[in-house]
Amino acid sequence: MKKILLIALGLFLLLGACVLTDQGPFEITYKVFGSGTSEASLTFETPEGTSQQVVTLPWQRSYSFPAGSFVYLSAQNEEDYGCITAQILVDVEVEGRTWRESWKKVESCGGYVIASVSGRID
Repeated sequence: MKKILLIALGLFLLLGACVLTDQGPFEITYKVFGSGTSEASLTFETPEGTSQQVVTLPWQRSYSFPAGSFVYLSAQNEEDYGCITAQILVDVEVEGRTWRESWKKVESCGGYVIASVSGRID
């Protein structure tokens, strides 16, 4: 009887460990777009560290992050007018189907304004 309980406990722990380690990676897409502006100065987190770039709009990049990662996107309007939007999307899988869902999004309007979004994915 002890042997059966030990085997059952071992299987329970093994299956539990499989469930706990199946958290990610997460596919994250950063998007920046604007109206009345064509360039933005960006700062964003990648799996390798922080990146800074001046880009032409619209702009987007995708990265794969492990669960628990901090993701961050900041976009500054490079014009003295217009609106800029920063957005983070995450790929979601339910019942074998995957789609991209907006997770964080913010818009700022005016000259040289900054739109920033961030969060921890888990």
